[in-house]
Amino acid sequence: MKTLRTLIPAIVSCFYLVAAWARVGSLVKQVPPRTATMNNPFEGQEPARQAGAKLFARECAPCHGSNGRGGLGKAPPLRQPEVYEAAPGALFWILRNG
Repeated sequence: MKTLRTLIPAIVSCFYLVAAWARVGSLVKQVPPRTATMNNPFEGQEPARQAGAKLFARECAPCHGSNGRGGLGKAPPLRQPEVYEAAPGALFWILRNG
C-alpha cells in the first residue's frame, strides 16, 4: 500500500503537467540535469503499473483521451517521441514540479 500512496501525488499532478506544458512549451527541456538521471524505483512492478493505469484513467484520460492521443481542450497528446524518450527522472520532475 505504501507504493500506491507514493504514486498517487505524482500521477495526479499529470493534469497540471499538461496545463503547464501548453503554456510554456516543452517542460522536458527545462528539467535539471541532476534530476534527469534519476531511476524509477517502481519500474517493472505490476502493482505500480496497475495503480498508475487507474490514476491515469481517472485523472488524465478525461483530457488526454483514454489512449493518450489527445482529447478535450488544450491537453496535448502524450503519445509523442519527446514523452516516450524522456528519462524517468525527467518525467518524475515534470509531474512533481510541472
